[in-house]
Amino acid sequence: MGTVTEAQIFQGKILQSTQDRQPLFVLPETTVLAVIGCLDLLSTLYFIGRGEAHEANPFMASVLQNYGATGFAAFKALALGIPLTIAELARRKHPDFVRNALRFGIVGYLGLYLIVSLAQKT
Repeated sequence: MGTVTEAQIFQGKILQSTQDRQPLFVLPETTVLAVIGCLDLLSTLYFIGRGEAHEANPFMASVLQNYGATGFAAFKALALGIPLTIAELARRKHPDFVRNALRFGIVGYLGLYLIVSLAQKT
C-alpha cells in the first residue's frame, strides 16, 4: 500500500484504511504565514507608536499616514488574507505546488523582515 497524497484525498481516491481522515482545513504553512503577518503588523504598530521605527514600505507608510492604524491593519490583513485564500483554493488542484509556494513565502517573508529590521537599526 502506497502513501495517500493530499490530492487523492481531495479527489475522493482514498484507500479503505484512510477513509476516516479528513483533508486539512488549511495547510500548516498557511497558518504560519498568517501568524507571521499578524506578528509583523503588531510589532510594526508597536514600534511606530513608540517612535522607534517607521514603515519601510512607502505604499504602506502612505496607508498608515492617510488611514491611521485601523486602516493600516485592515489593508495589511486583506493584502495577506486574499492571497492565502487563493492559495488554499488552488491547493485542491495543485497541492504540492501550493505547499512549496507557501514555504517559499515563509522564508521570503522572514528574510525580508530580518533585512528591513536590521537596516532600520543602523
